[in-house]
Amino acid sequence: LLGTFIVRSGVIQSVHAFASDPNRGAFLLVISLLMVVPALFLFMIRAPKFESAKQISGIEDISLVLAVLLLAVTAVCVLFGTLYPLVHEALGKGSLSVGAPYFNSIFAPMAILAALMIGAVQLKKSPMWTWGATFILSAIAALYCGFFTEVKSSVYTTAGVFSALWIICSFMASLRSKKHKNFFALVAHLGIAVSIIGVIGDTQYSQEAVVRMGPGQGRPLGDVIFVYEETRKVDTNAFFADEGKVLVLNKNEDVIDELHPQRQTYKSNGMEMTAAGISHGFFRDFYVSMGNRLSSDEFLVRLSIRPLVSWIWIGGLIMLLSAVFSSAWRRKEWSQS
Repeated sequence: LLGTFIVRSGVIQSVHAFASDPNRGAFLLVISLLMVVPALFLFMIRAPKFESAKQISGIEDISLVLAVLLLAVTAVCVLFGTLYPLVHEALGKGSLSVGAPYFNSIFAPMAILAALMIGAVQLKKSPMWTWGATFILSAIAALYCGFFTEVKSSVYTTAGVFSALWIICSFMASLRSKKHKNFFALVAHLGIAVSIIGVIGDTQYSQEAVVRMGPGQGRPLGDVIFVYEETRKVDTNAFFADEGKVLVLNKNEDVIDELHPQRQTYKSNGMEMTAAGISHGFFRDFYVSMGNRLSSDEFLVRLSIRPLVSWIWIGGLIMLLSAVFSSAWRRKEWSQS
């Protein structure tokens, strides 16, 4: 909410183009207050009913405290990255932007630590041989993916795959032991592992090429071939565009997909925009973007293959549904007690 208010109100200039509206900042600020003030009021009236702190003992209590600290530190780091450009400019030191490298450097270690704690909690009542088997299986698979496959960073790939498999294997061990208190909490943890796998697939195994393409021209990328078949004119009420038809062929030259990227020019202001042709799949997504025109029938085209992007969203959906069912399960348990 804070980030949306700062960027969309114009306090900080965003890399995205938003319509200029002086009333938008006040509107977003009111929404933020409507979300935050009731939450603080609810916390205030319920604070006297909280149980007094008990002595921390056992791996479950220690993991819970560490998890809260980890999430709090992550939130502070995000807040710092969001507000730092504003503070830097207010001090008269010029404008700057804090981008993806900063947030990735924060979230990658945090996600790995969270995954390790999740697995440890799920294995807390398992015998030592289960701990050993989980660690060995996760480590072998992670080392293979990190050092025996074509990845951009062996260290991040190894750590990410190990974290995801550590959660998955501990999840299976916890189901086998049948000593878990809340099944939906375990499924939510599984959703985290699915999202981690999706992130690793997208960041470490993606392939991309920027090429000159026109009708009849093709370019192999990975195990597929992108063929630019034709360009046609598109005219709508808002814009007119050059739309390309790009076929995706397998090694046998069979058509497996068809994409339609556009190079749009808006009639109101003459602004040119790129609308990518996207094909979503369970295991990978295809992207084709048309850049500047290079000749009468050729364009600068960006081709991308992004593996497992859908898994990021699937993992988030698993976590969301698990939270809903877990909350309903707790309410039912409380009502029965």
